[in-house]
Amino acid sequence: MENVEFMYPGTRYEAAKDWDSSDKPLKEITDEQLDSVTTLELVKTIENSTVYDEVLEPEASRKTIRPETLEDFVGQEQLKRRVIISVKAALKRQEPPRHMLFHGPAGFGKTTLAAIIANELHMPIINVHAPSLETTNELVAVFLELDRPACIFIDEIHRLRKRAQESLYSIMEDFRLAITDSNRHMLKPWRPDEIIDLFTIANQKQFYAQSNINHFIPKFTLIGATTEFGTLSSPLRDRFGEIHSLSDYSVEDMVRLVKRTCSVLDVSIGVDAANDIAKRARSTPRHANRLVDSCRDVADVLGDGVITHEVVTETMEMNGVDELGLEPDDRKILETLIITYGGGPAGIEALSLASNISETTIVEVIEPHLLRLGLLDRTQKGREVTSMGYSHLDVKVLG
Repeated sequence: MENVEFMYPGTRYEAAKDWDSSDKPLKEITDEQLDSVTTLELVKTIENSTVYDEVLEPEASRKTIRPETLEDFVGQEQLKRRVIISVKAALKRQEPPRHMLFHGPAGFGKTTLAAIIANELHMPIINVHAPSLETTNELVAVFLELDRPACIFIDEIHRLRKRAQESLYSIMEDFRLAITDSNRHMLKPWRPDEIIDLFTIANQKQFYAQSNINHFIPKFTLIGATTEFGTLSSPLRDRFGEIHSLSDYSVEDMVRLVKRTCSVLDVSIGVDAANDIAKRARSTPRHANRLVDSCRDVADVLGDGVITHEVVTETMEMNGVDELGLEPDDRKILETLIITYGGGPAGIEALSLASNISETTIVEVIEPHLLRLGLLDRTQKGREVTSMGYSHLDVKVLG
């Protein structure tokens, strides 16, 4: 494994260009070992395993539609200009940039932007999925593992428990971890040289016995992503140096994205076909890529491999997607409101029971698109179908 001195001066840590796959080969893990190992250590053990060499293809032969640079990222032009300035300023000063928070609907590219920022900074990135953290100590473990500057990406950061959010305050401001009785056991005994260096403690036993200890960690950039910006606590929001809101994608942006995806996948697509997919993509890149995949399958099986207007039409009919991008469940919500509740208003619980669609699916997946298109209205009394909603379903307005 070739080690190189990390790009930021003032640190005595080294970054490895590649993990050494022979360093920790994957072996059978006993229950006792599994109980004593942290989640991050287990992930590293699996990543470092030579088993991957036997199962996966070389990275160069695998295609990914995720852009790796800001130049390749489609849309969000104003946001990209701000991020480019921050990245270039950080590189010029040779220090990690300010903590960043991205908020916007699901599938708009928040995770992709975090990966791009880390790539542009030549920094490693550690991905954390907030709902999977059951205790505050699991979050603390991520930062205790840091041995060099890095990007820490926390997806769905609004779903962190209150105590976990509070634990981030000093970490983000001072790059300092408060060692308490509940997390003291997480300090690694195989790093005594760093413990002595950081705290000027000659005896490791004395270190573990102290009641109040501050564990300083290498500087990092925390990148948070949320679909519910308002539910984040105010103190946590205030600790982000940059807050970016992802705006809706225009049809033109979606056309560019569809063409880029087809180019990466080495699939030919007509101009009309690209427009057809873009209009049905719900202004969401993730959804557009899913539609491209479906059209690609149909083109390969029923056509000559080229995505044409006819291929898109056939694919959309097979999947029940109409010209506005509405899917069967979307239309079912509108139809339920009209047939069962006379167009509304209806409460979310009643609508869920009548349509047999979960409240979470209605609120987080279906409703945002219907509201964006003006087909649905949300009032204090409940949900109502608008005149545009009636028109789209070709139903006369009741009453």
